[in-house]
Amino acid sequence: MKSKGDITKYQKRQFEGTNTSRLFRDWVSAPMTIDQDLQNSLQQLRSRSRDLSQNNDYISRYLRLLQINVIGPHGILFQSQARDNNKHLDVIGNKQINDAWIGFSKRGVLTADGKSSMLDVENVIITTLARDGEVFIRKLKGWDKNQYGYAIQLIEADLIDITKNKKLANGNKITMGIEADEWGRPVHYHVKSGTKTLLIPAEEIIHVFDPERIDQSRGYPWTTSSMKALKQLAGYQESELVAARVGAAKMGFITSETGDDYVGTGDDYVSMDVAPGTFEQLPQGMSIQSFDVDHPNAGYGSFTKSILRSVASGLNVSYSALTGDLESTSYSSARIGVLEDRDYYKKLQKLIIDKFLQPLYEDFLLHILGSNVQIPQSKYDKFATPSWRPRGFPTIDELKSSRANISLIQAGLTTTADVLAEQGKDLDEVYNQIALEQELAKQLGLNLRSVLEVDEEGTDSGKSTVSTTKETKE
Repeated sequence: MKSKGDITKYQKRQFEGTNTSRLFRDWVSAPMTIDQDLQNSLQQLRSRSRDLSQNNDYISRYLRLLQINVIGPHGILFQSQARDNNKHLDVIGNKQINDAWIGFSKRGVLTADGKSSMLDVENVIITTLARDGEVFIRKLKGWDKNQYGYAIQLIEADLIDITKNKKLANGNKITMGIEADEWGRPVHYHVKSGTKTLLIPAEEIIHVFDPERIDQSRGYPWTTSSMKALKQLAGYQESELVAARVGAAKMGFITSETGDDYVGTGDDYVSMDVAPGTFEQLPQGMSIQSFDVDHPNAGYGSFTKSILRSVASGLNVSYSALTGDLESTSYSSARIGVLEDRDYYKKLQKLIIDKFLQPLYEDFLLHILGSNVQIPQSKYDKFATPSWRPRGFPTIDELKSSRANISLIQAGLTTTADVLAEQGKDLDEVYNQIALEQELAKQLGLNLRSVLEVDEEGTDSGKSTVSTTKETKE
């Protein structure tokens, strides 16, 4: 049996995170589901995030970073690489599928409004995900304005009625405009259209978001955790800017011993403009009192950097990438930041592929088989897993990385295809290009040689030569 002292010690032992002393009374911790939190907060979070994207330099840069590094200049490329039973590429079938997807992805064809290409849509999706937290895409089958009978429509997240929350008699539940069955599988989307609400079947909607918690129905802005700091920082910077302008514009005041009743108007008001190299005589009894505004103060830079480091962490990018500030940044620390950023961008590339491109392609493929392409629907499985090639990233130290990759390939620990994929390239395309170059060189009578001498320790001996010589024909 425990003594009184043992019981007291036992009762005191707890998680410090549950402390309810006066220092923690403002820590709100009501047990709510993620959907309950979002019902109360999503509209305001989204509105504030949109305001930041329009008016805040750092969020504007963050969105551009996502477009540049996740989508890139050419978008996420598609290539059908289906093989026959003999493991050889189905050249004819792949060409039909590739041509169909390229044609479908063009501006004037892909979207119902005819304004966007696939590259445009991918940029809108990554931007909207970061700013709004989610994207809705409607698949339009039987579309009569292009040769494929298929198009897509991007739907603003606000149109999925967040105020619609209801338990239905059939057991389904509507949560923030999304009707789901007892297992949480979406059945219908309730979409506002003017004064009406459209009931769109779930199979027509692609809902893209990155869930943070179990049973989360809607996405919320990726800027959420950084909003407060960014708003406060903007206010602080504006105050410092105004104070600095006032200090630069106002040189001082003219004072007098009898100025107690001065109200700023009338004959007693004295003011003067000054120019470089001039002297002025003041009226009798008046003197100059300088006006010195010490802004921005000495701690402005370090304080701002501290806040922005916190903001960068909330946005999952490095401080140097978010701000463009490379001052006091060493090569090694910058390299670590770049590598972490790239891992984040690769995660987002996978998100776009898995939740938008692949589902859209599978539905499009099933729609065109046997009609737009001369391939029966029975061959669907063969072509259902294409190769998606997002933009790659150049290595930071090209020479060292190349040698490391060669060593890994020679040791059998990786493949040439994997190395090329990291750079956003495709093995078949690279090999075909090499073959074409070699054939062209042969036709022109050229001998292309590239020699790189490496010493025993694996370091560059400095003897790297590339020569092009004309073959001598006897």
